[in-house]
Amino acid sequence: MKRVSNTVLAREAVLNIASAGWLSVLAFTAAIVIAFAGLSVSLIESTGIVERSDGLTDEGAYLMYVSPDGEGAQLGADRCESLLSISAVKTAGAVKSSRFVTATADGEDWRLVSSTLGYAAVVWPSAAPGDDGSVLVGKSLADRYGLVDGAYWEVSDQGDQRVVRVDVMPRSTRFPDMDLAALETEVVTNFGAVCALEAQPGAQAGVAAIAMTWFSPTEVRVSPHPVSVGARTPQDEWTQRITLWAPYLAAAAVLATTAGWWKLREREFALYAVMGLRPTDIAKMLFGETVLLAFLPTAIGVIAAALTFASSLRNSLELAVFAHDVAVLTGGALIGPAVGLAILPMSSALKRLRL
Repeated sequence: MKRVSNTVLAREAVLNIASAGWLSVLAFTAAIVIAFAGLSVSLIESTGIVERSDGLTDEGAYLMYVSPDGEGAQLGADRCESLLSISAVKTAGAVKSSRFVTATADGEDWRLVSSTLGYAAVVWPSAAPGDDGSVLVGKSLADRYGLVDGAYWEVSDQGDQRVVRVDVMPRSTRFPDMDLAALETEVVTNFGAVCALEAQPGAQAGVAAIAMTWFSPTEVRVSPHPVSVGARTPQDEWTQRITLWAPYLAAAAVLATTAGWWKLREREFALYAVMGLRPTDIAKMLFGETVLLAFLPTAIGVIAAALTFASSLRNSLELAVFAHDVAVLTGGALIGPAVGLAILPMSSALKRLRL
């Protein structure tokens, strides 16, 4: 059999597609639509799961409280914050006490919570309060007294006059009552009344089990935050996504479209075989047509989906799902030439020409 150069094979692949006219346009357009649709439905569902998970995190669905199970017992505050050494724990902090102090300006009482810095991160996870000695004031309380960041506020704390520096915190979605309260962080190395911690999503049971023995020999009880994750957690939704098979179906559809294109042109390929074109050369030609009819339109569909859902792809989980789906789509296109070589020997046109 005569050897044919790659340049000739590539030119032949382009001419084949160009000569098919509307059929090529239809196959090209179908591949774009299929790739875009397959990625889009997967991203839409993924975005919904991420938004629900973020909403649950904001509400404190993964929070729990460890308190001593006995009258007069206390927890080691430093031991509470050492829970952060566990990878499944996001934040942890101890509450030492809660008392009422008086605003000198109007004589009104308001609640002041004393805690470790870790507890401030539990209450306001997005604010990342610093350890600069300021009193962290809830948004509603700050608005009542016209307080701003860096302001100094005179209060009466158990009969002693104090002037405190203020940091105004955003509204807490986890503890709405803290909007009308303030929190003073301190290095608490002795004892706390309760240890609040937040587990990574899906790790609540494991973290709770560790917390039960973490303060040994002090016996404790672990209570969840009063926000339910629900019977079906976001982790369940990830593994049971309706669109889990979307990229595989899209890849199969693109492959079927390309295979259908080759099937309609089986006489041309039968003629190539009878003329002595080697299977490897036919495979190269099929690969060239795959690039033009599958890879290129799939790439356009991928780019269109990435631009349409650009904001969603800033999330690492959604980006990982998108990357996985793109890999499946391109992998499906890669086996196109193999499918074509499997189809061609069964060509009825080729059998007739060989008779």
